Amino acid sequence: MSKTREAVILASGARTTTQTMAPLTLAAADGAFREILYAEDRTVLEITVDLTAFATTASLTPSLQMFDIGKGDYVTVLTGAAITSNSTVIMKYGPMLPTVANLSAQGVIGNLWRVVMTHGNGNSHTYSVSCRLA
Repeated sequence: MSKTREAVILASGARTTTQTMAPLTLAAADGAFREILYAEDRTVLEITVDLTAFATTASLTPSLQMFDIGKGDYVTVLTGAAITSNSTVIMKYGPMLPTVANLSAQGVIGNLWRVVMTHGNGNSHTYSVSCRLA
């Protein structure tokens, strides 16, 4: 069983535009996650979004993307429901999970992945994004 590892990938702050996080890697050289995960690993990736304030109307949609080496680009593997009020949303991705719309998807965590926070409008949204591998 793998050890739990956590990291803040976007500190709490007010934002008005879509945020595409820098790629995170599961390779040994990464500062946040120091062990290599293999395909047979049952590790689950949890993405937590905490929306704490917004101006007028909230509209924030998180998505998880894995790098597809064959395509040479990122592919969306899980898209959350639009967040329209102050709340905490947790999305999960892993090989043993059931696929539940907007909440979880089944798949092997790739060696390179990122989170995209899509703003549905130009209003200010204050939120943070963190991840946990367990």
